[in-house]
Amino acid sequence: MKNIDRDLLDLDGKKLALYGFKGVTGKSVINFLAARNKKLSLYDDSYKGESIDNYIQSAAGADKLNILDDKEKLLDHEVIITSPGVPTTQEFFRRSEFEDIEIISEIELAYNYFDRYIVAITGTNGKTTTTSMAGRILKKGLTSREVETAGNIGRPLLEIMEKTPPDSVILAEVSSFQLAGIKNFKPEIAVLLNFSPDHLDWHRTRSHYQKSKAKIFSNQDKTGLAIINGDSEVLREMLPEDGPSVKMISETLSGASVRIDGGLHFQKEKKFDENFISEDLIPLVGKHNLKNAAFAVLIASTLGVDISTLKKEIKDYTPPPHRLQKVKEYKNLDIIDDSKATNPHAALSALESLAGQYDNIYLIAGGQDRCSDLSDFTLKISRLTEGAVLLGETSEEMKNLLLKKNFDDFKLAVDMPGAVKKALSMIELEVAGDNLLLLSPGAPSWDMYDSYKQRGKKFRREVEKNLTE
Repeated sequence: MKNIDRDLLDLDGKKLALYGFKGVTGKSVINFLAARNKKLSLYDDSYKGESIDNYIQSAAGADKLNILDDKEKLLDHEVIITSPGVPTTQEFFRRSEFEDIEIISEIELAYNYFDRYIVAITGTNGKTTTTSMAGRILKKGLTSREVETAGNIGRPLLEIMEKTPPDSVILAEVSSFQLAGIKNFKPEIAVLLNFSPDHLDWHRTRSHYQKSKAKIFSNQDKTGLAIINGDSEVLREMLPEDGPSVKMISETLSGASVRIDGGLHFQKEKKFDENFISEDLIPLVGKHNLKNAAFAVLIASTLGVDISTLKKEIKDYTPPPHRLQKVKEYKNLDIIDDSKATNPHAALSALESLAGQYDNIYLIAGGQDRCSDLSDFTLKISRLTEGAVLLGETSEEMKNLLLKKNFDDFKLAVDMPGAVKKALSMIELEVAGDNLLLLSPGAPSWDMYDSYKQRGKKFRREVEKNLTE
């Protein structure tokens, strides 16, 4: 069932502004509102006076756009739509003048205009994998309705909701940045995969980050459904009182809807179905990815997909690139690209998942400094790897932490070509044993690359240059 009673913002006649218009989200907002003949002021911290023609798909409504040359002029507006790259925790937004200004994100704007069945998926890690897997299963198993993925997975929610019919199911990958700017956004199903401190450069504090993630449940009532990992006390505490009904995945809880134990077991009449999905059918590496698969099948089964379809689509699923993706085998060496591990917890999970599969692990790690706690990550490096190469803004801090742990089997590099060469120089290919060269940075790429994808591609190119049959 879709939402029947919907609280919406009244935007008619309001003075609207968009803060951050140069990215994908900003372009989507500009074209959506321009097509509706809405007056819209634009401001971007990085705007240098260049033409904005590249951001406008049609000349229709372009005369309604006004570029602001001063951030202070945002205060003259009643509603400010912020792009994900704009931290609403910055000092500017703490001023008293903002008490009477609505600050919203693009997903709130989309919800305000379109009524669709929304499955919103968030978490520190695993969002894209879970969203894409659930999307694949539902597209095959829910043939009576159109199913689309949107949001942080690459296509703005605003665009997808506009293009789909009213009875569509939208799987929306949503970030903490987007959730921080919601007022009424109310998904039918809200999924919180996991939580560990991240994005502290944007949120400033762990508390703000956690509260932003928890907002995914904030507008749900008894008609809604929350799905979490029941083994996490932190996630259980993030559920609101008198909120939605709850389903859980778990490795231990008897009341879980899906239990993880050598595969995925479905609870049926308070017993776990023997007809489970074997771990061998799931084409994902690592225990953390088994949890992602559990979330995906629970979402799909909740919406009515049968067990045979679940098994087939899980087996045929191809994970997105740069996520524990084996890219080359050379003699007794495997090379895995995990460039999407953009925070310490993701890289730590990768190391733990692979540790039992290889005799020797050599790691390339480091990237943009985002104020993350690197203690646990460097502890795992010291215990689970034979050697590491550190690069990027976090390399100095990681070096110091490793030395405190009496681990000195590491080298520093200034770029990816140097990192790959130094890592390969540490590996004795002629010695018996299974070796792994793993790129799992534990940090964003933006200090050196435009995206984690560009970083991963550069890693692969350098591997190919250095390893030839």
